[in-house]
Order: sequence, then C-alpha cells, then structure tokens
Amino acid sequence: MTEQEELAVRLVLALSHEDGKCHIYVDDGEIQCNNITRHGHPIDFKRDSITTILNVIQETRLRELKIGGGDE
Repeated sequence: MTEQEELAVRLVLALSHEDGKCHIYVDDGEIQCNNITRHGHPIDFKRDSITTILNVIQETRLRELKIGGGDE
C-alpha cells in the first residue's frame, strides 16, 4: 500500500467513524476521535496503526451491541 493509499484508508475510517456518537477532530494535520468515555482512550487516525484503529472500533461496537441487546 502506498503512503497516499494508506492516508486514504485512514480518512475513510475516520469519516465513517463519525456516527453521531463521536465527533472527529481535524485540525493542523490531526485526525482524532477523543471520545474517551466510548472507546477508553482517544483514537488517532494518523498515528495509530490501521490494525489498532480497526480493533478499537470493532471492540467498541461489539461492546455497545452487547449492552444495547440486553445480553449482560
């Protein structure tokens, strides 16, 4: 994957992540979600590995589905 392709993937992940529960912060080259309450820590879409970003999003959504589904 080229550097441009990787940046494109990171932007798509960030933009698709903004689902009404999170607000993506984009300024001065930063692309972050700082919803610590939801994820447990900020997501840095420019510095975290793509694997880390995908894992955090997946873990968050699975946890929310379990909570929302009443399976606790």
